[in-house]
Amino acid sequence: MIGKIKGTLIEVDGKEGLIDTASGLCYRVILTPRVLSSNIPSTVDIYTHLQIREDAQVLYGFDSHDQFRMFQKLLTVDGVGPKTAHGVIAHLPVEDIINAVQTKDISIFTAVPGLGKKTAQKIILEFSGKLKAEFDVSSIIDTPVDNEAVDALVALGYRVNEAREMLKNIDPNLPVEQKIRLALRKHE
Repeated sequence: MIGKIKGTLIEVDGKEGLIDTASGLCYRVILTPRVLSSNIPSTVDIYTHLQIREDAQVLYGFDSHDQFRMFQKLLTVDGVGPKTAHGVIAHLPVEDIINAVQTKDISIFTAVPGLGKKTAQKIILEFSGKLKAEFDVSSIIDTPVDNEAVDALVALGYRVNEAREMLKNIDPNLPVEQKIRLALRKHE
């Protein structure tokens, strides 16, 4: 099994990067946005997971060991395969995933492209047991938060969970611009 690759990112095509190693082998790896946004050529040192299927062998890459461990935990959730798990890792920092499970915030997971409400609920329920926390299905709430306001706060440098917390007690009927202003004032 290929556990880690160290080499030079020489090409990017969509979500895949081509990594040239010192041994002369080049590996095509599905990478996280942070690695994909690196200047080419750039040196990379990534943890990997090899998925072997009947029709393909797919290599998934991770920036850190924490991302890799979270990916492995996500794979234990019924209905979450490598593509979905990597999508979660690519869109959410590990700390945000842990916080979303602890706060039972399903909307953090449903913001990930291709991840539905039921799968998000499964992640929270199954992770809650693994994190030794006590949760029940009735306490998982699909909190409607203005995604546009969250996106604006994230663009200003706040983390997703931090932006959602900033907007938590603000009147949902206000215009987006006013929500953002109030959230920023509240956070000062």
